[in-house]
Amino acid sequence: MKELLEIRGLTVELPTAQGWVRPVNDVSLRIGDGECVGLVGESGSGKTMLSLAFMGLLPVGARVKGHARLESPRARRDLTQLTEREWREVRGQEIAMIFQEPMTSLNPVMRAGAQIAEAILAHEPKLKADQVRNRMLTALRQSAMSEPERRAQQYPHQLSGGLRQRAMIAMALAAGPRLLIADEPTTALDVTVQKEILELLQKFHHARSWSRGAGRGSRCRDVRRSNRGGRAREGRAWLAETSVHPRPAGGIASARAWEADPDPGKRAATDGAAAWLRFRAEMRISAERMQRGGARVAGGFSRARGALCACLKETTRKKAKQKAEM
Repeated sequence: MKELLEIRGLTVELPTAQGWVRPVNDVSLRIGDGECVGLVGESGSGKTMLSLAFMGLLPVGARVKGHARLESPRARRDLTQLTEREWREVRGQEIAMIFQEPMTSLNPVMRAGAQIAEAILAHEPKLKADQVRNRMLTALRQSAMSEPERRAQQYPHQLSGGLRQRAMIAMALAAGPRLLIADEPTTALDVTVQKEILELLQKFHHARSWSRGAGRGSRCRDVRRSNRGGRAREGRAWLAETSVHPRPAGGIASARAWEADPDPGKRAATDGAAAWLRFRAEMRISAERMQRGGARVAGGFSRARGALCACLKETTRKKAKQKAEM
């Protein structure tokens, strides 16, 4: 399989008041042409920062080391060496991204259709107005948007969560990218809408044969839909097929075993047991914290209870005084 993106030793450093931190630390991976790679990890493990590095959207002052080579029809590009002008040619046309939260990613004062049209005109400014509109409506229809003509005239706050996510997908696909990064595309959506969005992305992946990188939080839903999967932890990433880290391989194997189990009752029991174990672990951690800071917590509760009693007594006294004066 021909490689589309190759990452070697990628490190991202951000300046803070306490010094430089590394949200992405010596990451190496590859994505083949037409391949879907899933990356899972806890919040703060560096998934989003890694995706932003692929898009050239890192915060001001960030330092990037390593290599990120993108195979382009024109030439082979090293994403870590691009200027802002060169990035504008890459974003949208070569690499596009579906961000975590569409409500904060979409422009609140622009209609949904205008934002999609803007993404098209950024790469094809010579298109006529009717051509841009037709492509914008086509992108909305392809993203399974109901009533695309009407939705194109609405603002983001007038759309539901699922429709906003579909608008984000339409915007990402409007310019025909070769690599799509889906950074937790189902965040804050209910279960049925999550399923629809993932099935829509999988449909596009098979129909267009573009590559997809899927970033997820703590679940393995996207990994089960991927050709390969890995795990991000503390700024590092391990791919399951070559990993020396024990957690990603075990998590992905468990997800595949769960999906292959024909007994829905056993699957439900497995889910319930996992939820119970997570609950017990959280309770144990909370109990340990309470035990370590027991005296401080107990003192805080006593002070709060004393202040509340004093407030109630003062309120009762004032009411009695007002009643006596009447």
